Amino acid sequence: MNGQQVPGNAGASVDISAEEARLREAMRQLKLLHVKVSRCRAALRKKATANHAHQSRLLRGTIPKMLDPLVQKQPSRELPSPRVRKVASNNPPADVMYAAFMRAVNEAQGNVKEFTELMRDEKSKEVFAMAEKSSNENPFGIKAWRHQDHPNWFNLDKDD
Repeated sequence: MNGQQVPGNAGASVDISAEEARLREAMRQLKLLHVKVSRCRAALRKKATANHAHQSRLLRGTIPKMLDPLVQKQPSRELPSPRVRKVASNNPPADVMYAAFMRAVNEAQGNVKEFTELMRDEKSKEVFAMAEKSSNENPFGIKAWRHQDHPNWFNLDKDD
């Protein structure tokens, strides 16, 4: 199949291997976009894993990750009396909670900005235009994509 020539609509020929390479690159771009936006929330909750930095950048868990500091018990300051200590242990200091929340918000803004730039990238625009053209030319030949059929869908290094 590599290097074969196929006549085009206007009599020009198209190199199949070049077309195949272009389609593979387009699929990699779509896979990257899909991975960025649709990772399961359970993976985002894992603590101290090797992938945690990568997983926490994904958009699906952005809002829950922003709200995490507000619902988690924060370390409290040393307080004089046991009664005051007991009340304060349920209410973390506002400055600690606010700082954690702002870190999460800033990280979320970076994640959204990264994804927006990726979506607006020329390569992504070309891929979406190619997909729209193909869909218009053959609207009934579109097969539904299911992640069960593609076990490596989340691994950017592997092709399905």
